Amino acid sequence: IPGLLLLTCNACALALLLGMLCARFRDIPPIVGSVMQLAFFLSPVLWKPELLGPGRAWLPLNPFFAVMETIRGPLVEGGAPLLVWVSALLYTAAAAAVALAFFIRFRGRIAFWV
Repeated sequence: IPGLLLLTCNACALALLLGMLCARFRDIPPIVGSVMQLAFFLSPVLWKPELLGPGRAWLPLNPFFAVMETIRGPLVEGGAPLLVWVSALLYTAAAAAVALAFFIRFRGRIAFWV
């Protein structure tokens, strides 16, 4: 449940930020689609993290892995490492801060962008 709450907060913040950016700049939606496809292949969704060997230590730097592991870890392995939780919380806090800052700055102009 904590992982789902973290994912919900992260998704809401990124939806707010990307919604504003995509409304303002018409080139952003295809870029977001390409980045999401690339992130899908770079995150351990189709492959196991153990295949990286010593490179597995760099996985918490991938925000998609960190948030995904907070949900997958307790279901599969019985828990996620503390480093993964800390990195997921930091990514979520950063996304929420940037989204809130953009929304406060541009909320009066959003209606004109749409």
